[in-house]
Amino acid sequence: PDLAGGLAEAFRVLAPGGRLLVIERRRRPGTTGLASHGWTDEQAQSFAGSCVAAGFVDPQIAMRHTGRKDYLIVTAARSP
Repeated sequence: PDLAGGLAEAFRVLAPGGRLLVIERRRRPGTTGLASHGWTDEQAQSFAGSCVAAGFVDPQIAMRHTGRKDYLIVTAARSP
């Protein structure tokens, strides 16, 4: 529930130059029930922005397809 606090802790424990990797299932806006678990594209963008606000640099968003599911992957680095 405390995104800023969680990102601050991840930043604290990563060595300089270390990378943060977060993966969530990609979902469509407006989905409900179990299908609503995961991120929309907009939520992934917002999370990448939160990473920058926490001090991370070079946030990148990628999408991967595995089986029948799509995943959004956000990576960011702790500056050296």
